[in-house]
Amino acid sequence: VLSEFDHVCAPLELLEGFSMVLGDVSMGSETPGMVKKVFEWRNSEGAEDTWNALLHANSAVIATWEALVNVSKTDPALYASTRDLLSAYPPSAWDAAAPPSLFHSLRDAFHKARSLLRTIGDLSHTDIEPLPQTKLIDYLLETPGVIAAGCPGAGGYDAVFAICLSSNSRDQLCKKMTAYEPVDVRPLVVEITNGAGL
Repeated sequence: VLSEFDHVCAPLELLEGFSMVLGDVSMGSETPGMVKKVFEWRNSEGAEDTWNALLHANSAVIATWEALVNVSKTDPALYASTRDLLSAYPPSAWDAAAPPSLFHSLRDAFHKARSLLRTIGDLSHTDIEPLPQTKLIDYLLETPGVIAAGCPGAGGYDAVFAICLSSNSRDQLCKKMTAYEPVDVRPLVVEITNGAGL
């Protein structure tokens, strides 16, 4: 166990119109064994640089999310019009569809964090995002309006998540999950309200 706990839990306000979908995948993982391997890797040479890069990427996700919450309050028309426009395109097409925005920055921050988690998985010989999950997540990211997707928690084979910009994006994503052939994926829509949370 690490002697210093360098994380802080703080409330994060939810973004207007966003939805989260969890995908229950018909496979499983052994989380305690995975966590142990990552902790062992953290003691290896060079691990601290990669770990710190992940902490920085996660901080960028939070900072960008909070900045977008602020825009949704200070300029709700700009926020809504940009969100609605980007909802019509998969995230890979956003750069051509609209000028750079905080939505683009949030997409990029999530992508960076996911990439670093895959790197840590490779370096620690842990299936944080195993290849079958990578294929599924990349498939889900082809859905218009999906800003981020990945493996929740410690990662592994048992679940994926996706964050959608609109209810239409969420509905399209759920259909894609249900239609995915390599494994059985059951979408679980997470209803979110700012008053009650998840």
